Formats: sequence, C-alpha cells, structure tokens
Amino acid sequence: MNNYFETVYALSNLKRFPTHHVNKPQNIVMHTCNCMFIAMYIIEADQIECDRGVLLQKILFHDFVEGKTGDIAAPIKHHSKELYDQIKNLEAEMLDVIFKDLPVNFKHIAHHAKEGKEGEIVALVDIIERLIYLCMEKRSGNQVTDDVYKDTMGKLRTKSFQKMLKNYPTAGEIIFHYLSKVQA
Repeated sequence: MNNYFETVYALSNLKRFPTHHVNKPQNIVMHTCNCMFIAMYIIEADQIECDRGVLLQKILFHDFVEGKTGDIAAPIKHHSKELYDQIKNLEAEMLDVIFKDLPVNFKHIAHHAKEGKEGEIVALVDIIERLIYLCMEKRSGNQVTDDVYKDTMGKLRTKSFQKMLKNYPTAGEIIFHYLSKVQA
C-alpha cells in the first residue's frame, strides 16, 4: 500500500520539464488536472461519445508511473527505439511495484492510457496541455523552452495528429487560439 500512496504524493513534487528553466513550474498533478479540464471541454463541445469514467481514469493514470521514474525528458526517451522500449519495460516493472499487494490494480489503465477511443483523447489533450503551458511560458518571455516548443509543434504537424484533429474540431480551435497568442 505504501508504494501506491507514496507515488500519489510524489506526483505533486515532480517538476515537469526538469531539464529546463521555467518561469512558472508545473508538477505532474497540475498537468493531469489541466488535462481533465481540457478533455471535458472538448468532449462536451464536440459531443464526443465515449465512456467518461474510463476517460478520466486514463487521464488520471497516464503519467502515474512518473511518481517512481520522474519525468524522463522526451529527447532522452525517444533517443532510440531500443532505449524507448527499455523505458517502457521499466515503467511496466514500476507499475507492478506500485500496485503490488493492493486489492485494486490500475496497472492496465496506466499502461494502456493512450489506447482505444478514450486513449486517443488522452493523447490529444496531453499534447494540447503541453502546448498551452509552453505558449504561456513563451508569452512570459521564456526562450529556454524553445526546443520543447519546437518539438511540440513538430508533433502537431504530423499526419497522424492532423488526422486525429479532424474528429475533434474544438481541439483545433484551442490550438489555433494559443498559437495565435504566441505569434501576436
């Protein structure tokens, strides 16, 4: 039981973007909560049919393992397929540790948070929340996060992301709104 609750509390102490100076630090809990608000806005505005309970659980647990591993920076995590696979294996092992001996096991939700219909929404709001945060950093004069911002812009331009946006017009509106604020 200790591993679970210690992981829960660790999430509020873990800084996102730990290798960058940020003007307004954000922890994993703040990010997760923001993702929930964004998701609820999008699914209501676009009248998306999905299991809201599953969606909120997947959002809640999508970065849960970071309570044990920390926020591994994307350039490191995606340096090579082999390293990415090793990190994913480590995360699965850490989830086993977190949920060991508990009467409930959320490992499946945490490990598959970005799969299925609800998982697609999790992936969408995860990057939108990241974009909003980085746009606010840029507007406050922070140029140190430019590499993360450029990486995020690259993800927004991928064919798979563009295809996904067609199903969620409100998500596109949110992205356009924040990008126009940075460009202004």
